[in-house]
Amino acid sequence: MNTDYAEFSRLVRESYPDTVESNGGVLSLTFDTVSLSIIPVPADPNAVLFRLRVLDLRGLARPFEFALAALKGNFFWSGTSGATLSVGKDNILYLTERRYLNEFPNAQILENCFEEYARSVNDWRMRGQTYA
Repeated sequence: MNTDYAEFSRLVRESYPDTVESNGGVLSLTFDTVSLSIIPVPADPNAVLFRLRVLDLRGLARPFEFALAALKGNFFWSGTSGATLSVGKDNILYLTERRYLNEFPNAQILENCFEEYARSVNDWRMRGQTYA
């Protein structure tokens, strides 16, 4: 079981060898076409934030309507599998979730989690195509 960020980070790097670690311990990795950043939470050493880039709203013909659909997807996490959709200052739609290190005792659970995120991201990318 992961008890600290260093141990969790090692599990991620072992499971995904192309993972890059930047200043502050932020981990970045790509699987399929999905980019994931894992950010340690300074105020809570037992937690991390998973942040995934979904799509650039500037590429949509009707970004406002899509943003409203994304907002509805946040309602009781009905369209996000527990994560939250948000729009960054860069006009990118992100999927973000706070998770706790002890949720990831092994590589299989980590992989299952990332696969679920990839499905959610791809689902919202497909939804975005209806607003293109």
